[in-house]
Amino acid sequence: MRGLGFSVILAVLLILTLAGASAAQYQQPGQPPSGGAPTGTEITLDPPSGCSVTTIAGTGFSGSVSIQWDGAAVSTFPAAVVADQYTNFSAVIIIPAEAAPGEHTIMAREVGGQGLSASATFTVICGGGGAGSQEPCQCPPGAAGPQGSPGAPGPQGPAGAAGEPGGVGFGILALIVSLIALGFAFFGKIKKLIMR
Repeated sequence: MRGLGFSVILAVLLILTLAGASAAQYQQPGQPPSGGAPTGTEITLDPPSGCSVTTIAGTGFSGSVSIQWDGAAVSTFPAAVVADQYTNFSAVIIIPAEAAPGEHTIMAREVGGQGLSASATFTVICGGGGAGSQEPCQCPPGAAGPQGSPGAPGPQGPAGAAGEPGGVGFGILALIVSLIALGFAFFGKIKKLIMR
C-alpha cells in the first residue's frame, strides 16, 4: 500500500512538470518567446506599387517605429507608429509628391530598444512624373465602383409654355359631316314613310 501511494505522488509530480513545460513554451502568434526579444522583423507593403499611398504592416518590433522612404522620414497615418504588445504595427504611408517613377526602399526601424529594422521595395508607377519632370505624377484611373442606389425624386419642374390655340380638327369636321349625312338619310326615310 505504501508503494502505491508513492507511485501516485510520483505520477502527479510528473504530470505537473510536463504541463508546466508546455505552458512555458506556448506563445501568441507574433508574440516574442519568453525572454522578451523578438525572433526577427518583417514588413509588408499593400499594395507594393502605386503612386499615392501604401499600407505598411510590420512584425517583430517593440515600442516606437520610425518609417523612412529612401533613408528620409516620410509622412504616415497615424503620425506616431507604435508596435503593439504582440510586436505588430501598421500605418498608411503617403508617397512623397516628388518621388520619381521606379523602385524605392521603405524601411521600418525601432526608435530605441534594440534598433531592429526591416525594409521592402515600393515601385512608384505614374505617367512620367516625379523629380526633374515637367509632368505631374498621376495614377491611372482605377476601376469603376459599384453603382449607387437611386437618389430621391427631385422637385417638380416649372409649367411649360402655353401652346397655340387649336383650330377645328379634321376628326371633328368628319364627325359633323357624318352627322349631317346621317340626318339627311334619316329624314329621307321619314319622308318616304309619310308619302306612302
